[in-house]
Amino acid sequence: MIRRKKVIWRVSMNALKKTGIALLALIFVAVIALLVFIIYKLGLFTNKQGSVATGQQQTQNVVKSSAKEYTVNLGDFTVNLQDPDYKRYMKVSVYAGYTTKGLETELSEKNPAIKDIINDVLRSKKLDDVNSPDKTKAIKKELKDKLNPLLSTGQLTNIYFNEIIVQ
Repeated sequence: MIRRKKVIWRVSMNALKKTGIALLALIFVAVIALLVFIIYKLGLFTNKQGSVATGQQQTQNVVKSSAKEYTVNLGDFTVNLQDPDYKRYMKVSVYAGYTTKGLETELSEKNPAIKDIINDVLRSKKLDDVNSPDKTKAIKKELKDKLNPLLSTGQLTNIYFNEIIVQ
């Protein structure tokens, strides 16, 4: 019977050692986290040049992103694709993004020429040219590159496809 008490005492001492080690590790991590936080806060308050430079960078970023982008619907286009094996067509809604305010008037005046260019570009595509996001990005870039020389008031910044259906 005495032997059993020793075994129970050893088991409880081992459990106490394990929880003590875990508690010490937890306290150690908490102290390190507190020190890192204090050093971080003191570093921000004593480094005036760094905070001023950061403020200037933030102001520059706001100025760059504050240029409002306007969008205009260039129309819905349904075109046959250039697939010799199959009769496939594509339907797409095209929008143009721009930052110059007066460009919408020019876009509406040159609407027939713009639609002609968009139709020509879309009709020249095959199914393989429109079946992935990377390839549609290339089509958007091609449209933007072909439409911008037509414009004199400003330039298009983006081309958006609101809806794409290929059948």
